[in-house]
Amino acid sequence: MATLIAYSPDFKAQLATLWHASWLSSNPVIFPDDTVEQVPRLIDEHMTLGWRVTLAMEEDKLIGFIALKPDQNWLDQLFIAPECQGRGVGAQLLNYAKSQMPEGFKLRTGIENNGARRFYNRFGLKEIDITKSPYRDVEVVVFQWTGAK
Repeated sequence: MATLIAYSPDFKAQLATLWHASWLSSNPVIFPDDTVEQVPRLIDEHMTLGWRVTLAMEEDKLIGFIALKPDQNWLDQLFIAPECQGRGVGAQLLNYAKSQMPEGFKLRTGIENNGARRFYNRFGLKEIDITKSPYRDVEVVVFQWTGAK
């Protein structure tokens, strides 16, 4: 089980590296030109747009993160270091999101990201729409978790 802690800027470089590696491992065709040097700016931009980030730590190593927008009932990002996938960290972070937004939330994932789609379906989220990403000119699947009943 990972230790969950609130994000602080001290972790920005680690977060940028993890986000970039995980993003490319799950979407290599869609985002081949993104560089890790661009990611810290994206983190700053998203923080000003309401992100509340929680980090999954294993000792002093960042192994995953989740970015929530609780005021919009939105799970904006959930990424696990590629070498740490399949160890329950994603489930731990998803359950954390459910505890923070018990009334329910939505999220998006790439339409071709079959691993993420299977993961979210396995944990009770339902595919409700296919639309364009607000960040890229790609199609995404919108999932919804309807909350604790």
